[in-house]
Amino acid sequence: MIRVEPLTQATSTTLTCDFCTNTVQHVAGTESPSMVEYFSRLGWVVRRHPELEFLVVVCNRCRLLMDDVAAELDAAIARAIAERMNPPQSTPTEPRRRPTEATA
Repeated sequence: MIRVEPLTQATSTTLTCDFCTNTVQHVAGTESPSMVEYFSRLGWVVRRHPELEFLVVVCNRCRLLMDDVAAELDAAIARAIAERMNPPQSTPTEPRRRPTEATA
């Protein structure tokens, strides 16, 4: 007896990181996870720019680097704000006196 399996149409989506050459592919079939769920499980991030019509794709490797950079920037900004709000106290200096004829 010949058994015939029904054909399912599969679509594939390939993402390429916008910051390196890393790529990942998702093939959608009948029992595959959703594309968003699949990429999310792998640690990839796809963000839509709030004002412009484009997506930013970040792979799992670059995302970790960007998280580190963002943390360092946040800390540096916090330090800069703290220094502006509370400048270091300097010791007042006496104003310079001009030499007069008697002291010159």
